[in-house]
Amino acid sequence: MIYHKSLVVGCSYNRCPSNSTTPSTNVIACVYSAIPQREGQVYIAKGGGCTDDVDCSEEIGNSICIKEGPYRGLCSQDSATKAPSTTASETTTVTAVPRFKRGLRH
Repeated sequence: MIYHKSLVVGCSYNRCPSNSTTPSTNVIACVYSAIPQREGQVYIAKGGGCTDDVDCSEEIGNSICIKEGPYRGLCSQDSATKAPSTTASETTTVTAVPRFKRGLRH
């Protein structure tokens, strides 16, 4: 679950209880700030990460290269700068078990 242009991700999970016809199931869903193109590259196979802000801004507009600390070599955006929004090209529908009583946990 990686894509080099995603800067923000949010995930949620839920455990759906079993009933007479269906065993209990865990469901996990994640939403990313950017989705890979179907024929595109999922990640950059270049080692070492970024070394300069230009490395990041070529891939993700308004981003900078973190040059020190544990996140060194990763691109970052100021929290005041929004990542470009995208729309998923495919939709997946999941049907809940009728006895489903609990909401999603965050």
